[in-house]
Amino acid sequence: MMDSCLTLLAALLVFLIAASAAPAVHPDACAEVRASSQDLNQYAKTASVKSCVEKIFGVLMSYSSAVERISSFESCSEFTSAVKPALKKLHRDMSKCVRSLGGKQEKEPSVTNKEPQPVEHWKEPLLCRYTLDRLFSFSILTARVFAVGDPAHHSEGSSHKCS
Repeated sequence: MMDSCLTLLAALLVFLIAASAAPAVHPDACAEVRASSQDLNQYAKTASVKSCVEKIFGVLMSYSSAVERISSFESCSEFTSAVKPALKKLHRDMSKCVRSLGGKQEKEPSVTNKEPQPVEHWKEPLLCRYTLDRLFSFSILTARVFAVGDPAHHSEGSSHKCS
């Protein structure tokens, strides 16, 4: 019994000596780490949003060119005449968003001087349908990226505001 008491006393003494030699931890010792990690989080979030918006903007430019191309097809002009104003408005709005994030400035898409490869007449309706289907998928993705809150309620009209 005496040995166990001495062992306990020795262990307690070693613990107290070790505790007194250890550096004191102050409650504010991690305050700088906390602030630095929050700064990093904010910069990473901003970079991520900027990168995402710029990628979406690039895809928007491609779809604008594709819609411009198929609008010359007789079988497609009725559909593209409804889509083109919405594409132009989205381009203007996204340009403002990209500028507000400090992104690169892009001009509104226009018809290039380079003539696109001619499309055989029988392929025009297929290319029209293909392009419009892909544009619809892109519009869903874009609406969800810029919508706030629960994705199940994104069709209710809430939208994300760029900084």
